[in-house]
Amino acid sequence: MSDGTNMQLDPHTARLLKENPFFLELSGSQFIQLISVMQKKTVSQGEFIIHEGEVADELHIILQGEFEIMKKDPETQNRY
Repeated sequence: MSDGTNMQLDPHTARLLKENPFFLELSGSQFIQLISVMQKKTVSQGEFIIHEGEVADELHIILQGEFEIMKKDPETQNRY
């Protein structure tokens, strides 16, 4: 899932992130520090990035492509 490389953001992507309400309160140096620890991950079609009930320790930002959020029915174990 991960190629383990640090993100090298192009100016357009950096601007989109900086203008996102989630990051608006960050100072310039905080934003640069955040970008410096981000890692690029490539996910294949059908691959899960997290499963319901897992403790999350990452923030995923989708730069390209589409994704689905699926919920598992506890009685049937079917995903919808």
